[in-house]
Amino acid sequence: MKALKVTINPTSSFASPLMSDTLFGNFCWQFLELYGEKRLQECLKDYPEAPFIVFSDGFPNGYLPKPFLKPEDLGEKTDIKKYKKLRFIKQKTILSLVSNLNERHLFKKFTTEAQETFNHCYKHQRIFKNAINRFSNTVLNLYHTEEDFFDNNFCFDIYLKYNDHLLKKEEVINVLEHIGKIGYGKDASIGKGKFEIKNCEESPAVLQKRDNINAFISLSHSIPDSSIKDGYFKTITKFPKHGGYLAITANPFKNPIILTIPGSVFLVKEIKEVYGQAVNISPNRGNHIHSAFMLPLFVHLEGVSND
Repeated sequence: MKALKVTINPTSSFASPLMSDTLFGNFCWQFLELYGEKRLQECLKDYPEAPFIVFSDGFPNGYLPKPFLKPEDLGEKTDIKKYKKLRFIKQKTILSLVSNLNERHLFKKFTTEAQETFNHCYKHQRIFKNAINRFSNTVLNLYHTEEDFFDNNFCFDIYLKYNDHLLKKEEVINVLEHIGKIGYGKDASIGKGKFEIKNCEESPAVLQKRDNINAFISLSHSIPDSSIKDGYFKTITKFPKHGGYLAITANPFKNPIILTIPGSVFLVKEIKEVYGQAVNISPNRGNHIHSAFMLPLFVHLEGVSND
């Protein structure tokens, strides 16, 4: 598989966070629109065993999710609370520790290098609205939606791997550009989730294979597969919906799914391009899959045996 890092600049607010499984769903629907059902079916033919494309979540430009590591005694240090609240770590900090990663080393790097909190770069806000009865033209209950608003220069990094026997790089970029124009995720029809592609880097260092590794940091929302031995991770329960024209059908909802979040660290039995699995959680669509694959950032966890 070929690897890319795509840097995007939001041009509107986002009503959906940049999650790997949602990116995959958006990609498939727009690929269908641009290249037709036959091409999409060819790509999806062996997807549960051989995914044709796998995404990471979107991360602030130059940063990666802080990994969940085996807890260690860090002493009585003033920066511990700030460190534990941190969601992202500089990419260069993580890459400098890929051969000897543990909590102590990461905390030491954190205390000696400036880390961004991004509080001034984007704001997560709750937007209150009135429901309206279109028959009586009267106001009903108050409800809210949640959106992220960004500074003009704020960018996200999205990592991905694709099967170059099924897709061309130009097709991948074309589909992502199309998503950026029409909008990503929730409320795209009213102008949310728009972005521009600012840069595309082939074979990024984050996704390169390394010698003497025994684990990886997950960059995606995912479900571990049998090639994973153990790990340090957190999970969320997600209540996903179908996209495209299925979003406006009588029952657009999929079944709930539990996913590990980016930053989860897994010990591995074998080295692979991607990990995780695809699952069918649609109660009414037997041929629809939910991508729970993950992109690995390979590391060597210090003090951990993989025997």
